[in-house]
Amino acid sequence: MISATRLFAFCAACLSLSAQAGGVEQLRAFLDGTRAGKAEFVQTVVSKAGRKPQEASGTMVFSRPGKFRWTYDKPYYQLIVGDGEKLWVYDKDLNQVTVKKLGQALGASPAALLAGDNEWEKNFELKDAGRSEGLDMVEATP
Repeated sequence: MISATRLFAFCAACLSLSAQAGGVEQLRAFLDGTRAGKAEFVQTVVSKAGRKPQEASGTMVFSRPGKFRWTYDKPYYQLIVGDGEKLWVYDKDLNQVTVKKLGQALGASPAALLAGDNEWEKNFELKDAGRSEGLDMVEATP
């Protein structure tokens, strides 16, 4: 398994936090105070070996803890659904569904940050990663 760094961007205006707060502080406040939400996302995975970053995009809806629907549209379609106890992963290309226990399956995934039980700092090292296009960036390394 490739160890990867995931970059997450959060809009300060959406979080209604002070402009002086860094990305990590904004992320903490957002995750501590948010129980449900929906968004479009772009996920960038950068390998430690420096290979070309991989991008995926889609939509997600969550209700904490543990309930979410995470849909990847690009580069290929995949649907991930959590009901608080189990995780279903539907891979359209393989025409296959995989079912796992939710806690073990979330681990250090992007879904764990949003749909997890606020123990995300056990699974990620968080660092401010500057600003890009008006967004505060956070580097979350599993």
